[in-house]
Amino acid sequence: MTQEPEAKQPKGQNDPNIILSNSGQPFKTEGAAKSARATKGLAITDWDVQPHEQEGGGVGFAIIRKNFGMSDTEEDVHRTPAEKEAAAIKAKLDSTSETEKFYWVRFHDKTNQQDPDHVELGVNGEVLKIQRNKWVILPARFLECARHAVHPHFQQVPGQPRKQVGTLVTWPHDVRQEHATRGQYAEMLAEGTKADRASYEAAAAVSQT
Repeated sequence: MTQEPEAKQPKGQNDPNIILSNSGQPFKTEGAAKSARATKGLAITDWDVQPHEQEGGGVGFAIIRKNFGMSDTEEDVHRTPAEKEAAAIKAKLDSTSETEKFYWVRFHDKTNQQDPDHVELGVNGEVLKIQRNKWVILPARFLECARHAVHPHFQQVPGQPRKQVGTLVTWPHDVRQEHATRGQYAEMLAEGTKADRASYEAAAAVSQT
């Protein structure tokens, strides 16, 4: 009686640093792997999508932890400044806000020229600068800050002192019903840091000409 050879498993199938599709095989396309990364809430600062060998030959794609197998010092050297900043923020969230929820929020456009171009929210010394009229992700504590931010509304009647008649919401906004993930929030912070850095570098280049 001959023994059947064992089925060959894709490399990394049981490796926690390598994520394959639900079938245990690499994803067929790079787009499918990136979509799965977002669905699982994995930050691009920590997880990369790379070509991966398929069973029986051929190449698919897998979600692979960045720089796994390296020491902390080696990994830090390979990270860009934006990745380091986003990773630090994500590590802080992971250690201090494990149960915090994240929301998709869109702040309204300015209603007059005196309104600031961006929304700024601060909680316990941490400040977020947020673009208007664009869906962004906010931790629950910053959403609560926006909800409770109000300012007095006055009415001026000729011949009478100005009188406060109520309050107005400082940062009017809309909130989606579905929640975002911690990984999506870290990814958005990284993209925002990258955009700010590009803006600063462009301004510096202009000032030097």
